[in-house]
This record gives sequence, C-alpha cells and structure tokens, in this order.
Amino acid sequence: MQMTADLTAALVLLLAAGAFGMVSNLLFYAMIGEINGRRPREQRISYLFFSLSKCTRILREYRRSYPTGRLAFYCETTGALGLVLVVAAAWQFGFFGALLHAMSHGGSR
Repeated sequence: MQMTADLTAALVLLLAAGAFGMVSNLLFYAMIGEINGRRPREQRISYLFFSLSKCTRILREYRRSYPTGRLAFYCETTGALGLVLVVAAAWQFGFFGALLHAMSHGGSR
C-alpha cells in the first residue's frame, strides 16, 4: 500500500494530537498531586474516574490553591492544541469534504 503525502500528513497530525493529549493528561494528574499534597489523606482527590464536574472542580481548586501556578494554563493549552490537531487531521483525511458533500446531496436518495 502506497501512502500519499496527504495520508502521511494526516497521520503525523494524529500522532502529534495524541502526544499533546498525553501531555495534557499528565499535567492534569500533576495538578491533582499538587492539590492532594495540601489535603489530609481522607479528603484527597482520586486519580480514577473522571466526569466534567470533577474536572471543573479540580481546575477551580488548583487555581484557588495556586493562584500563580501554571499547570492549569499548560494543561488547557496542550489540550486545546491536541483538539486543533485532531480537527486538522480530520480535514487532511477529507472528512469535512465528504461530510459537506453528503449533506449537500441530502444523504443517499
């Protein structure tokens, strides 16, 4: 199978998006560690099982406890860059062109 330049670029974008996502996740866990370092053992935040409300609470607590801390900024920035790269990879794969084409033809009638 021959890889075209477009496919290669899309795969590189996906790999970069995954790397940014992993870095963002590691930074998020570092924030939990910082928060837990100030709490008694019975009030620590678990590293398992996340929901939107739990993530929001962790970000709020980190910013309150560490007003000059940069982990939240770096976590959000790397996460946003990862999402942008996923969209760029989808664009490179031609996902949006195929989607727009299908929408303009009203499906498969």
